[in-house]
Amino acid sequence: MTSTDTQPEIEISGPRAPIRRRITATSVRAPVVAAVESATARETAEVAAQLASELKAPLTFIHVRPRPPASAGSVRSRRQSVRELFRAHGALGVALPVATRWGVMAQGEIVDGNPVDELVKAATRRKARLLVVGSRRRRFKRSVSRGVLKTSAVPVVVAHARPL
Repeated sequence: MTSTDTQPEIEISGPRAPIRRRITATSVRAPVVAAVESATARETAEVAAQLASELKAPLTFIHVRPRPPASAGSVRSRRQSVRELFRAHGALGVALPVATRWGVMAQGEIVDGNPVDELVKAATRRKARLLVVGSRRRRFKRSVSRGVLKTSAVPVVVAHARPL
C-alpha cells in the first residue's frame, strides 16, 4: 500500500505470482447480527434473514445464556446449565434453517452473560450492519430489546412476535 492510497490491500500468494487485491466495502461484508431465544426465534430469524438477503450480508445468530452462578458445582446448577444449553441449541436449530431457506450464509453462537451487554458487544465487535432482536410482551420484567435500543451504537431492528 502506498502512502497516497486510503484503501488497504492484501497480498495473496500461491503457486503462481503474488496477486495484490484492493479491499473494498463490497469485498468484505459486515454481517447482520440477530439475537435468538426460544420464544421468538422463528419470527426474529425470518426478519433477520430477509434483511440479510436484501443487504447481501452474512448472518450471525446469537443466543445469550445467563452466566452460571458462583455455586456452579452443585447438581441443581449443572442441570439448569444443561437445560439452558438445550434451549440455546433449540433456538439456533429453529433459526439456522430459516436463513438457509432465504439463501443467506449463517452461523450460530452461544455466549454466557447479561443479554443486553453481550448482544451489544457482539454487534460492535463484528462491526454489524444491523442488530435484530425479538420482542415479547413483558409486563414486570426488564426488556432486552429496550436495553439494546438504549445502549447500542449499531442500528437496531425489533422483530415483533405475532399475537396468538
